[in-house]
Amino acid sequence: MIGKIDVRQIIQDHVRTLTNENTKRTSKGDCILFVGLPILAAVALIALKLIFGKTMGTVLITALAIFAGLLFNLLLLIFDIGNKPRPKEEKLSAIKIRFLREIYSNIAYAILGALVTIVLLLIHVGLVALQLKPAMYITAFLVYALTGNFVLTLLMVLKRVHKLLAEEFKGT
Repeated sequence: MIGKIDVRQIIQDHVRTLTNENTKRTSKGDCILFVGLPILAAVALIALKLIFGKTMGTVLITALAIFAGLLFNLLLLIFDIGNKPRPKEEKLSAIKIRFLREIYSNIAYAILGALVTIVLLLIHVGLVALQLKPAMYITAFLVYALTGNFVLTLLMVLKRVHKLLAEEFKGT
């Protein structure tokens, strides 16, 4: 039963895309960028005692919900590109297949991140209403870190889609 909602494979597939092109090993720089930087930014915001309220929480929930919906659409488009029928002589190049897989993994991870952040935002808005300060700081920290990671992941998806389409346009 838990297997139906087990998201570990989504996370593993995303982490596998954070590799150094030359060594094919996990890139420390990518890990610092995608994990360390959002955590550092979240620590800084919490240190400055910047805790958002109900209004900002609601705006973030709306924005993330819209992004999640759009990303589901993009996920299906990427799947369709990879699986559309082609003549036997026309095959996807290895680089296109790699980019499609990486983009697919990154989009699935971004959707997961958006959903987790939405749940945390709902909890945070409730904590703000109850004025539970210690818990508000914890949820705000998590929301800041996850939102930073989400934005960076979207930037990576944008770059990879750009690279994929640039490769596609070379042949035209």
